[in-house]
Amino acid sequence: MTSKEFQAAIDEHQFRLVFQPQIDCSTRKLRGFEVLVRWDHPQAGLVMPDTFIPVAEELGMIGAITEQIITMALDWYKNTPKVHGTSISVNISGKSLLDAEFSMWLLDACQNASLPPRRVILEISEAATAHDHVLARVSLGRLRDLGFRVSVDHFGVSQSSLAGISDLPLWEVKVDKSIAMAGGPEAHETIKAIVNEGKSLGLTVVTEGVEDRETLQYLRSIGCNVAQGYYIACPMGGDLVEDWMVAHDEAREQNLL
Repeated sequence: MTSKEFQAAIDEHQFRLVFQPQIDCSTRKLRGFEVLVRWDHPQAGLVMPDTFIPVAEELGMIGAITEQIITMALDWYKNTPKVHGTSISVNISGKSLLDAEFSMWLLDACQNASLPPRRVILEISEAATAHDHVLARVSLGRLRDLGFRVSVDHFGVSQSSLAGISDLPLWEVKVDKSIAMAGGPEAHETIKAIVNEGKSLGLTVVTEGVEDRETLQYLRSIGCNVAQGYYIACPMGGDLVEDWMVAHDEAREQNLL
């Protein structure tokens, strides 16, 4: 992958968005959607973000790609009235996090889309806060003051504690999907520990990788706030979201979740 290929992807709008629903564990009601990106490469076919995002960061292209993805997501939200009132979660890189111009660009983009910043959850990796913890705290404070909410993604895989980032102005922590997908007593205890620690810090806790009803029931029993995973819904094109919402409401009313 080269800078030229990434620039062509931006210019020719080769990136595609899919949306994965998140539900309240207690009520099963829709909380919002995580925005996920795929690269429809003209030669390589569909390329997943785990493959191309690290390369884009190395080549210095991640900022432009992030702005295009967010613009597309905001356009979808604005033009899909049925999702108004829910949240959208978008991943941002450490570079974007520390960029003061990015925060103002994002505020303008949300205002143009008539989307309140409180409806936007910015997902960052724990590593994004580690390189310069002080600067990260300042940047996160700026985003919070503008009304955005920040989530730490992929938490739990490094066996680290939330205590190490407790001084950051965070709103949410996301338990990495690999933990729930592993299943079993050890995974349950790990999730429970994160939920308890997160609640003690006043954080919303989201668990990804929910692939069966039993896991969702367990999350409800321990007080986890939000669930996301294939049991709830696979990532889907924006044009499929409204139909899924109707089906989800019907399943919830019939206690099928």
